[in-house]
Amino acid sequence: MKKLLTGILALGLVSTLIAQDKTVQADLSAMNQPIELLKSNNSKYLKHVNHEEAPKIAVKLQHLVATYDIKTNALYNPNRTKSYEVIFEESNNRIVATYDNDGKLINTVEEFNNMRLPYKLTKEISKQYPQWQFLDNKQIVEYDSNSGAFQTYSIKIKKDGVIKELKFQLVNKPKTNYLAIN
Repeated sequence: MKKLLTGILALGLVSTLIAQDKTVQADLSAMNQPIELLKSNNSKYLKHVNHEEAPKIAVKLQHLVATYDIKTNALYNPNRTKSYEVIFEESNNRIVATYDNDGKLINTVEEFNNMRLPYKLTKEISKQYPQWQFLDNKQIVEYDSNSGAFQTYSIKIKKDGVIKELKFQLVNKPKTNYLAIN
C-alpha cells in the first residue's frame, strides 16, 4: 500500500513555481520520504489544516507544502522582498501555496476532488438522506497564516433522478463536527 501510494503520488504530482513570469519544476524528492521524517518550518499550517479523518493523499500533499523550501529554487533571490506562488498538483487535487521571501507559508487555496469523505460526515448524510447515492464531492481548504483555515465540503447526492448539492463546513477543531451551510 505504501509503495502504491508513493508511486501514484510520484507519477501524478507536478509542482511549479511562478515568479517573474517564469515557471520551473520544484524539487519533489521529499515525496518519497515517509511523512513522519519530514520536518516543517510551517507546522502552524499543518495544525490548522489537518484533521483526524483527512485522506492520506491530502495529508501527503499538505506535508509537501509545509516542508517546501523556496530558498532552494533557482528563481529565489534573497535580496528581493516578494512572494512566490507554488502549485502542487496530483491528478484531481491541487494546492496553490504562497510563500514569503523567508520561506514562511502565507496562504493556500486547496481543492481535493472525489476524495474519501470523513466517516462522521457520510454517516450523517446517509441518516438524513436514506437511499440516496453519493455522486461526487469536493473539499476546499483556504488557509491564511493570520486567520487559520476554513474548510468546506460540497457533496452531490442523487435519488430517483433528483440531484442535490449539500455543503458542510468543518468546525470545532480538534473535535470534528460538520455544519450544514446550505
